[in-house]
Amino acid sequence: MNKETAEALVLHFAQKYLSEIFPPDTFTQLDATKASAHQAVQAWDKKITMPSHWDGVIENQSKHIVTKTVDVFKQALFEQKKLCLHYEGKDKPFSFNPFGLVTRDQQYFLVGSYWDNTEPFLLSARKVLSLQLSDETGLTPEDDFNLATFAHDYLNHPQSPPEIIEQLIVEFPASVYSYVKNYPL
Repeated sequence: MNKETAEALVLHFAQKYLSEIFPPDTFTQLDATKASAHQAVQAWDKKITMPSHWDGVIENQSKHIVTKTVDVFKQALFEQKKLCLHYEGKDKPFSFNPFGLVTRDQQYFLVGSYWDNTEPFLLSARKVLSLQLSDETGLTPEDDFNLATFAHDYLNHPQSPPEIIEQLIVEFPASVYSYVKNYPL
């Protein structure tokens, strides 16, 4: 495989699978459609897929609503700017310092801090009512902050005591029955 084809393949799959983690205009300067590499890209695209664990089981968020929020958040991350954020359940907007973006099971989570603090919090992108980029430079997390560890701990080990669920009824499509049967909750 020549260098041009290899670069085209890497760029193509980066656009296909990683575009949601970069600001929208990241790929506009790059070109993966060079004629000599086009055939290789098409061939590989038919051989590679990365479905989500929950494809077809849990519906995607309303992407058209969340996409704008995530795009503005990514821009704030790359430019290190504060945001004015209005969040479901809060009476009025507040200042938010973006630290990172987490995607998990087709859901987006915004990680950052409130006002002039550096204590990190995780917010669900689907609950953001409005979001505006400010001109003010955002605070950065403490030096020992690790986004992956924070997200793992926050999402897998809730900060508040869990409610006791005495009965849980789960419905799922018949097509996933064999999976559920083989991997019980």
